[in-house]
Amino acid sequence: MIIVWIALIFSQLDLLKANIKNQRSYLQTNVDNAMHRAATDINFRTFELLKAQKPELIDDLESSDTTSVIVQFANELQIEKWKSYSVIDFINMHKQVKELNFNYDYLDLGVNTIDSIIRSSLKKENIDHPCEIGIYSIESNKFIYLSSEKHIADMEKSAFRHRIFALKANGETRLDELVLFFPNVNFKLWTHNFSYHFYLIFILLVVLFCFISTISIIRKQDEIDKLKTNFVNSMTHEIKTPVATISLACQTLQDESIKKDETMVSTYLNVIAEENDRIKQLVEEVLNLVRIGDKKIPNPKDINIHKVIENVTKMHELAAKEKGGEIILQFNATNDLIVGDKIHIGNAISNLIDNALKYGRKNPTVTISTENTENSIVINVKDNGIGIRKIDQHKIFDEFFRVDTGNLHDVKGHGLGLNYVKHVAEFHQGSIAVKSEFQHGSTFIFTLPLKK
Repeated sequence: MIIVWIALIFSQLDLLKANIKNQRSYLQTNVDNAMHRAATDINFRTFELLKAQKPELIDDLESSDTTSVIVQFANELQIEKWKSYSVIDFINMHKQVKELNFNYDYLDLGVNTIDSIIRSSLKKENIDHPCEIGIYSIESNKFIYLSSEKHIADMEKSAFRHRIFALKANGETRLDELVLFFPNVNFKLWTHNFSYHFYLIFILLVVLFCFISTISIIRKQDEIDKLKTNFVNSMTHEIKTPVATISLACQTLQDESIKKDETMVSTYLNVIAEENDRIKQLVEEVLNLVRIGDKKIPNPKDINIHKVIENVTKMHELAAKEKGGEIILQFNATNDLIVGDKIHIGNAISNLIDNALKYGRKNPTVTISTENTENSIVINVKDNGIGIRKIDQHKIFDEFFRVDTGNLHDVKGHGLGLNYVKHVAEFHQGSIAVKSEFQHGSTFIFTLPLKK
């Protein structure tokens, strides 16, 4: 894909270069035509001015066989016929009319008129580029007129030139050049077919986007596969252990001597019940995640979140005391009425408390506090546990992901709890976030919207 993308870039660049080259050639042709037209018009107007200023010369010019060329030229405005006359033709003609003793100088029109004629000719050829105009004297080797002196160095190198003549009274011919320079021609050429260039760039960006997306999807899929493998291994281990314990307890209870001991029977029955509850809890968590993922939950109802937290906390108090810890409640929110599913919200808070106790130290302290924002209630579940590294903080809510706990192999889990909490928060149009410092505890911030 990289090779294809690079090949596309080079092919598109070749197309762009070819397009720019064609535009330059088209511009050169149009400018040549415009300058031919302008030179013809300038000479015609010069002849008309001469007729008006010296009418006595007209009869002599028109009756002279040697000057019939200038009469014909001055009255022909077609560019094709103008091209048929070379500079040599005019020089020869000028030598033949030497005895008529008159000046034929296009500069008599005035540089402003000449400038206007040239710009008008450019418009007729649909050339709308900003243009600088100059008249260059070959005889004196300098510009005798410049519309602007900002680009004099560029005008000296310009390829847009056209010769124009003037005739002195002694019959000598002066050759000048009309010179054009387009300051922003490169930019204009690039933007002339903006839609075409945009289309090419858009295609390249789409290909690049598809390439990056494909690589991202492949990498993400690979990560998911690894997480799923870890999840299956973890689930297998968590189910296998209670099943083995139940099996062993059942075999023990089949012993006749054990059956007679009521204390032993009661002990093994309690073991079977506890292990059965472990399997039931595991299955329930998986089913809850599936339900919330598919949004298959009952219709939301009004809930006082403080009561839900109190009920959930009672379920974990015994586990906290066994570890020498405690759960502290700080209800600072004045409004705790929300709309949602009581069971799922309770399960989500339960998962947060369970994690706080799991990853706590020898004497875990879990503080659950609430506060109101403008339209929400914020539930903070803070612990004094091992914390979470920054590199893992953005992943902990992903499905199947478990934080590497190093030597803490006694911490059980399967990477579904926090992902379930995230789904519950999103379903209720809330959010879940974490603030944590490694080895200094974590705070999970569970935000839910208040009832309107």
